[in-house]
Amino acid sequence: MEAFMLFLTLFFFLLSAFPLFHCQPDNEYRDCQPSPCGKVGNISYPFWSEESGQPHYCVRPEFKLNCPQLKDKDDYPSIQIGSQTFNVTFIEPENHNMTLIRTDFVYNNCSSQNWSNTSVSTSFNVFRYDELYVKNVTLFYNCPSNYSTEGFEFPCQPPTSYGSNSSNYAFYSEYVVNELQLPDLIENCKRRIQVPVVEPDVPPQLYSQILKQALDDGLIAVKYKVDELCQKCWDSDGRCGWNDTSPFICYCRDGQYPLTCPDSSHSSSMRLFTLLPLPFSF
Repeated sequence: MEAFMLFLTLFFFLLSAFPLFHCQPDNEYRDCQPSPCGKVGNISYPFWSEESGQPHYCVRPEFKLNCPQLKDKDDYPSIQIGSQTFNVTFIEPENHNMTLIRTDFVYNNCSSQNWSNTSVSTSFNVFRYDELYVKNVTLFYNCPSNYSTEGFEFPCQPPTSYGSNSSNYAFYSEYVVNELQLPDLIENCKRRIQVPVVEPDVPPQLYSQILKQALDDGLIAVKYKVDELCQKCWDSDGRCGWNDTSPFICYCRDGQYPLTCPDSSHSSSMRLFTLLPLPFSF
């Protein structure tokens, strides 16, 4: 009987003490906690920044953000995709959506000879336009002003060397009503580039106004590719990561799991019994 009472005492002691053990987070779980990044709020796998100091197993290299300093927390972070830099204005991890603004592009400046087509393609193929909303628009620059495109032309400021009081016309190709004009634009305009915009969902007579606003805003709807398992890991109170032997790992408070964290009550019971000694014989 004394042995049995001793066993019960030990059992209830471990039972009361176990939550203290369980609350000590695994190192990877602690290291991979979300970190602040300017106006987009907290970022986590696959996004990261040098400022966050997160280890490599918490992030994906191609998702590096340049976060504002804490004193500039009301600024947007930026991301380098290929040779172009974008400000990141929004990240929706649940649906793998983000919105970007190209930082070096002013559509109504005729000094576009140094610009290239806006692109989010990379060798990793992790970013793509959201086809539901984005349409590529070709902009023709330094064009003759004697075309009639029913409001789909706009004056743009030339480089200062051309004279500050002059302007050159530019056109939107996808919205030029008379398609016969396109060969003339291609021949006579000195420069053209492609720019993705959120396609206007308005009657044609309002296209010009809405399109100019979309170009002014510069917003691009982008989807990013990431492990589909990550959301399930987050839903189970885990944190996503990877290592050299596994493309995806769910870091949990009590260790690493391949998909999701176990149910906390089940995990607690199983772990508790591994701590208990074998019952005494009596």
